[in-house]
Amino acid sequence: MLNRNRDVVAFHDVDKIKFRKEGEQASSRLVKIDELSDKFCRAAFRALGIAQDENSQILLNRAEYAEFELDGESYQAMFTPFPNPQWPWVIGMYMPENDYLGALKQNRVNNYLMTFGISVLASFLILFIARSIARPVIGLRRYAEDIAAGDFSSGQKECLQQGMFREVSETARRFDDLMKELEQSRQQRQRVEESLRRKENQYSSLVENLNVGVFRIGHDGEILSANRTFAQMAGCQTIDELKGHNVMELYNDQGDRKELLDALKVHRNVHNWDLQLRPIGRQDPIWVSLYCNLKGNLTNCYVEGLIEDITERKHSEEMLILSERMAAVGTLASGVAHEFNNIHTGVLGYAELGGRLEGLSEQARSYFETIRVSSLRARDLTANLLSCSSRQSARMTRADLNATIRESYALVEREFVSDGIELVCDFAELPKFLMDRAQVGQVVLNLLINARHALIGCPQKQISIKSGISDDQAWIKVSDSGCGIPEDHLKKIFTPFFSTKGEYARSDSPQATVRGTGLGLAICHTIARNHSGRIEVESQMNFGSSFTLYLPLRDVGDAVGPQVEYPKFFVNPEVSGRILVIDDEPNIRELINQTLTGQGYEVVTTDDGEEGLKIIHNEGADLVLVDIQMPKMNGIDFLCQLQEIDEEQRPLALVVTGKMPDAAESAQSGLGVYATLAKPFVIDELQTMVQAALVRKKGLDA
Repeated sequence: MLNRNRDVVAFHDVDKIKFRKEGEQASSRLVKIDELSDKFCRAAFRALGIAQDENSQILLNRAEYAEFELDGESYQAMFTPFPNPQWPWVIGMYMPENDYLGALKQNRVNNYLMTFGISVLASFLILFIARSIARPVIGLRRYAEDIAAGDFSSGQKECLQQGMFREVSETARRFDDLMKELEQSRQQRQRVEESLRRKENQYSSLVENLNVGVFRIGHDGEILSANRTFAQMAGCQTIDELKGHNVMELYNDQGDRKELLDALKVHRNVHNWDLQLRPIGRQDPIWVSLYCNLKGNLTNCYVEGLIEDITERKHSEEMLILSERMAAVGTLASGVAHEFNNIHTGVLGYAELGGRLEGLSEQARSYFETIRVSSLRARDLTANLLSCSSRQSARMTRADLNATIRESYALVEREFVSDGIELVCDFAELPKFLMDRAQVGQVVLNLLINARHALIGCPQKQISIKSGISDDQAWIKVSDSGCGIPEDHLKKIFTPFFSTKGEYARSDSPQATVRGTGLGLAICHTIARNHSGRIEVESQMNFGSSFTLYLPLRDVGDAVGPQVEYPKFFVNPEVSGRILVIDDEPNIRELINQTLTGQGYEVVTTDDGEEGLKIIHNEGADLVLVDIQMPKMNGIDFLCQLQEIDEEQRPLALVVTGKMPDAAESAQSGLGVYATLAKPFVIDELQTMVQAALVRKKGLDA
């Protein structure tokens, strides 16, 4: 017990509270707490840290507690003021902590140990339970992930179905059933996908191998999809290249696109819609036919369908039209040539008769000779006209190629002079050889006309004609300084009905006025082939073209068919006869009558085949000269009925016609005709042929 002055007034060992110095007896003063020999009391007071005033008086109004350690042992201390404030004393006590807390501490330790053990056991139990629950859940999750990934071979189902939880096992069984259904569904889906792939491949192969284009085009002209055929049709190598263009670039005329879209808006589809497209990078347009439908609404629509290249069909149609036109022209030309031949027969025959008159002045005789030569030229011109409009075999005769060239040029000489064209000729010496003079002349004439067309609008106009021999072939070369032929057209120029004359010329160019039928060079090529020859061409744009015709040199022995020569007429006084002339042209009947009567023959004329048959039946005749084309009874019908007359009474027939000899001979085949005399004829030809026929009839040649 302490007083406020920190003096120890009570202690369980009284001797210790008496103050004494070392070596002295105890004094009457009490020891201070700091001086007390009990170290435990001192440690307890210091641990408490009781406040003191400036006089070192203890300031303590309530109980204070402290804890301290000494000699490795823990102690609890308490200091409290005396309950009666009249006694200013402080009671202090201390005691080892284990004296009253040891059991509690031990109990606490035991509790800690027990709690830890229980916690460990609980943790193991919880882990076991959690693992028992989590493992199947994780297994279910992995099972579901495997199923979601399409792996139906997972082994999770066995461990799940053998689990300790019925719910988990049931869930695993359900998952197993679901897996089987998914596997079946997957297999079925694979079969469907495989079938779809096969069909898609078949469809793609079908679309890609179609010879028609397949397309889908947006409302703004964007090419959404197409096949390779359409890409090639549009001038592109690949579909990706095609998609880089807009369909509006392909229209040859933008008005065609507007017309097509208007029709689609009204009818929603079109069939056999023909229009022209211009492939990318090409100048020549092509014809196409569309089969397409308009899909979608007005704000979001597209066009899909098929497109077919019908350029060849269009060309065939044009060729058919031109062929029909040429057939009509040929029919007209044949009729006109027949009439011309009738006219020329009178002109030529009477010119010859006039030239043979006695006492005729030389000037008058020269006039008749001029008429005769002009008529012969007209005959050759008519023969060329008929050869252009009919099919005939080549009539090979020995002819002078240079003379043939000059004759062809003479037909167009006036036009060349009026056009200011300079003609340069360089002819080599050529032997006469076998050729169809009229057909070769036609080739030369066509080449000259083409050269003249090529010079239209050119500042320098020059045409050169050369002839020569190389490698046993005679050749004719016609060159011009004109516009030339594009390289991509050189392989097509001999194709029938192919012509580009004037098509690519500027509208203000003189060449724009030129148009061709595409038949001239085709006929030239055919004639050259019929002569076992060929035509070669060289051309350069804006520098001119050269065409060379090669003809094999043939001897007379290579001629096709008999070569008929008409010698000057001679009178055989032993040959006479009655001759019937049937022709609807009065001047020809009169010409033949005068010619033959003057030679001592008896001549009867008529313009009707029926009347001619009556004359033969009633009066008889040795020879009948009959025209093929007559208004009342044509010559073929007359010859057919003539065959019905008894052979002894039947006269020999000689056909006199204005048709081509090949056509006439084909028509009268099998009708017993001795020979055919083509109009217009010279008098010597008529007299010689009549003389030969009567000799044959009377058997004088035997």
